[in-house]
Amino acid sequence: MSKGKPKHYSEQEFEGLVRSALDDLPAEFQRALENLAIVVSDRGAEHHAYGMYVGLKMGGSAFFGGGGPPDET
Repeated sequence: MSKGKPKHYSEQEFEGLVRSALDDLPAEFQRALENLAIVVSDRGAEHHAYGMYVGLKMGGSAFFGGGGPPDET
């Protein structure tokens, strides 16, 4: 890998790269992500994060016991 200047992508290009990466995941991982909203945002820089899970902890349940918004990553 070259250590030159980092490549900057347009929002559409980056979303395409994310979509392609998700499509290339093995089927078992794709099934695990079925009920997860994948949100592409530049807000991760605020937290020095490249990916951040937003939702209930493992084994948690929705507040007031019903539905609720999908988890995000």
